[in-house]
Amino acid sequence: MATFDPWAQLKVLDLQACDTALDQAQFKLKRLPEAQRLQELQQIAADLRLREAAGITEVADRELDVAKAEEDVAVVRERSSKDQHLLDSGAISDSKQLTELQHEVTSLARRQAELEDVEIEILQQLEDAQKNLSTIQAAQAANNEELAKAEVAVTVAVAEIEASIDSLNHQRADIVAGIPSDLLKIYDKVRADNGGIGAARLYQQRCDGCRIQLNTTAMSVVRNAKPEDLIRCEECRAILVRTAESGL
Repeated sequence: MATFDPWAQLKVLDLQACDTALDQAQFKLKRLPEAQRLQELQQIAADLRLREAAGITEVADRELDVAKAEEDVAVVRERSSKDQHLLDSGAISDSKQLTELQHEVTSLARRQAELEDVEIEILQQLEDAQKNLSTIQAAQAANNEELAKAEVAVTVAVAEIEASIDSLNHQRADIVAGIPSDLLKIYDKVRADNGGIGAARLYQQRCDGCRIQLNTTAMSVVRNAKPEDLIRCEECRAILVRTAESGL
C-alpha cells in the first residue's frame, strides 16, 4: 500500500475541489445561455436576410408589372384619344367608316377600363409587397439591436468565466506545488479514468465520490490503516481522504 503524508492527502482534496470548479467553469463556458441566445438571434437574422431578399425581388417584380400595366393603358388611351379626335373632327363622312370608328372607340374604352382595373390590382399588389418588405426590415432593425446587446452579453460572460478559470489555474498551481509527484500521478490517472473524480472525502463512512456507503470489511480496512496509508474506494477507485468527519 502506497503511503503519503496525511497533510499531502488533504491537499489532494483541495486539488479535487479546484479541478471540479474548473470543470464546471469549462462546462458553463461551452453552454452559455447568452451564447445560445446569440445563436438564436443570428439564425433569426439569417432568416430575415432571406426574407428581405425575397421581399426586394417581389417589390421589383411588382414594379415591373406596374410599369407594364401603365404602358398598356397608355397605348390604349393614346389610340382611343386619336380615334375620338378623328370622330369629333367630322372628317369622316362615310357612314360605314364612321360606324366602324365608333365601334372601335367603344371597344377601346372597354379595353382601357379593363386594363385600368388590372393596373389598380397590380398597384395594390405592389403596395402589399412594399408593406411586407417594410415589416421585414423593421424586424431586422429590432433584431439587430438585440444582436448587439447579445454580443455584449456574451463578451461579458466569457470574460468573467475566463477570469475565473485563470484564477482557478493559479490556485491549482499553488496546490500542486504542495503535493508529491507520485501522489499527483495517482490522482491524475484516477481522475482521467473516473469522470473527473480523482479524490473524495470519506464522510460518515461514505465515499463522497460515488456516494456509496463502505461495507463493514472496507471500514475495517480503513480503521486499521495508518494515517499515511493511501486508501482507495473499492467502488470508484478514487483516493479516499480521511478527515475528522469520516465516521471512524
